[in-house]
Amino acid sequence: MAPSWWTRSIRASTRLTARLIGLFQDSATNPNGAQLIFTSHDASLLGRTDGEDVLRRDQVWFVEKNEHGETELFALADFKPRQEENRERRYLGGSYGGGPYIGDDFASAVAARGDDDGKGGEAERTQASLF
Repeated sequence: MAPSWWTRSIRASTRLTARLIGLFQDSATNPNGAQLIFTSHDASLLGRTDGEDVLRRDQVWFVEKNEHGETELFALADFKPRQEENRERRYLGGSYGGGPYIGDDFASAVAARGDDDGKGGEAERTQASLF
């Protein structure tokens, strides 16, 4: 069982995260084949570290809400990316989906939260919805 600090949240550098993934992928450090399942917003994990893919194409899955608000799960391998393809850049460019949706109300919500004129108290500012 993972320590409680791990299950809540871990913020690590890309190199540290890539190294941790590598420990799970190496049969010398993971002789029993334990699985690592995690979520991340670090798109650089789709790339390479020290000339090696951090994650194989079959190890990457995306989650996205459809137009009905239902969650859909799909694999990077479904897109059949070429080995030499820059997957990080393609993901950030929207080629694979799974990117964030920011509604039209986002800018006004941010502006309302940043009201520095002293008229709006914290309670009023926190009622502004970000999405």
